[in-house]
Amino acid sequence: LQVLSCVELEGNIVRLVGNMTQLTRIGITNVKERDERGLCASIQKMKLLYYLYLLVNNEQEFLRIEALASPPGPPTHLQGLLLSGKLAAVPSWFGSLKNLTDISLRWSRLEEDVLPHMEALPCLRRLILVNAYLGNELCFQMGFAKLTHLELLNFPKLKNITIQGVMPS
Repeated sequence: LQVLSCVELEGNIVRLVGNMTQLTRIGITNVKERDERGLCASIQKMKLLYYLYLLVNNEQEFLRIEALASPPGPPTHLQGLLLSGKLAAVPSWFGSLKNLTDISLRWSRLEEDVLPHMEALPCLRRLILVNAYLGNELCFQMGFAKLTHLELLNFPKLKNITIQGVMPS
């Protein structure tokens, strides 16, 4: 099996998907905080994975995925990443996603500015942020060399967006 478009995380599914080492795409819904270690361990076994979609059960639930930072790290071929759920912090492993072309953060509600963690991603072409940041200013000052598509939606506290000499594409 190479594509598992959508599977609901319940019971021993978290362990079973880890045995699907040929997956190139996976979407997982109903992710809960308690699933972090098992889920991240299963994802790390998917060496061919190029698209990952994770969705929490409700918008108050935290999406815990920091365990992907532990060796061997996130899948190296990852090109598409969609995270839907509250994040406590920007995952430390974001900067290692050198092949990432498409990222979407939905309902992350980060207090920390996410842009410095993404601006240097060399292949990033598409960035979609939906209620991903709770600050009142976003400042694009560096990077985003290949970005061709930018969507910023539903930022309740955002008052100012500054774009200075970036995003040539």
